Order: sequence, then C-alpha cells, then structure tokens
Amino acid sequence: MTQAFRDKQQARIYAAATHCFARAGFHATSMDDVIREAGMSSSTVYRYLPGGKQALICWVCTTRVGRLASRLDQLRQETEPPGIRDTLVSTLAGLYEDDPDADFTMIARLAVNAWAELPRNPEFREKLKGIFADIRCHLLELTTRWHENELLRISPAEASEITLRTALGLIAEEALYGGVDINAAGEALQHLLETPPRDKRPQKRPWRCRQDLPNPGRRTRDVSTVATPNGHGPHHHYITDSHARPPERGGPSAR
Repeated sequence: MTQAFRDKQQARIYAAATHCFARAGFHATSMDDVIREAGMSSSTVYRYLPGGKQALICWVCTTRVGRLASRLDQLRQETEPPGIRDTLVSTLAGLYEDDPDADFTMIARLAVNAWAELPRNPEFREKLKGIFADIRCHLLELTTRWHENELLRISPAEASEITLRTALGLIAEEALYGGVDINAAGEALQHLLETPPRDKRPQKRPWRCRQDLPNPGRRTRDVSTVATPNGHGPHHHYITDSHARPPERGGPSAR
C-alpha cells in the first residue's frame, strides 16, 4: 500500500466526515453515517481512525482551522502582501476552495459546531488555542507591513484584532443566516481601517495669532440688511455678536 493511496483514503474519510458534521452536527452524526458517506467498510475507516468519532472531530476541525493559519502565513511572506480586502476574502476562501463539494455555508456550520465542542473536549481546545496563536501571530505580521506601507489609520495590533474578529463574525453570520457577501465585507473593512489618500485627507486650518486678527478679543460682527418692501434701499440693519449682549432700553446705546 503506497503513501499516495493512504492519503487518498484519508481524504475520502475527511470529506465524508466534513459533509456529515456540517449537515447534522457532531452529536447527531454517527460513525455509521460517516462510513456510509465515504462508501468504505467500517474496518477500513477504523484502521485510519482507531480513536473513533472524537478523533475524527478533532482531526476534521483542526485541519480546517489550520488552513486559516497556513493561508495567512503564505500571505505575510509575499513580496507585495495583499491589501485589507483581498486578505479577508482570500483567507476565508481558503477554508473551502480546495473542496469542490464544499462551500462557505458548510464550513461555517462546521465551525459553529467546533466552537460548541470546545468545553467538552480539553484536548481539542488546546489544539485550537495553539492554531489561533499562530493565526494571530501571522496576522499581526501582515498588519505591521500594512502599517509600514502607510495603509492603516490605526495601530497594527488594533487592525489585527479587528480583522480576526470580523472574519469570525462573518463565519458565525453565515452559519446562522447564510448569504454573507464576503467581498462587500472586505470592502467595508478596508474602508474602516485604511488611511485615506493624501488628496482626500481633511486639511487643517492654520492658526492665526491674536494680534493678526482684525479685532482681537471679539468676534467679527455680521451685519444683515433687510430691504424695504419697495426695494429702494435698506430698511433695518441687524448686528449679531456672540460676545456682546443686546443693549437694554434706556442704556447708552439708546441715547
């Protein structure tokens, strides 16, 4: 039996388990369901998975989440790393693009089942914690490069956490409702994090010294003129000054 044949058999079991778990959840899926989906004998499946269902759950989920870490590791090493939008889209697509029978909805449902499994399976939890540590490390390196290229309006650490939590939120939303537009979400994330082009940044108004002002210490008065009904000239002048109080009747201005 060659290694290529063994790899092919393992891939069949992995694909069958992924479809069963995404369709019915971990606990409603039996090993018989996986064996039937794979089209293999029970002895063959247990030969590759002597640990049974719990080993299969751990294997399927850590392999999927590991693809996030692998994709980010690949992106951070590129000579010209992708931008914010392309990073989010490419990373999430990496969860399912190598499986012609899988899509984002299937993998999102699998992820939600995996999160629910964490309190029940300490070994599984520790493995996922290690993978997420790698994901955070790779993503921070990528956002640091964005910052060096003046693409970010916030710190690399903040951008890294926002990007990661956006990705996890999109996965949860897809599992609950479906129809998530990853491309639109990437555009929105880029608009949120990216530094605007220099020609679109707001210009700061120059400060002026008080002695340069026409009337230091007071605001400029606005004089409004209201024409008479026949249009032959001014009828009233209204003077407004936020620093000056209106004169009282009988005061100096009335004389």
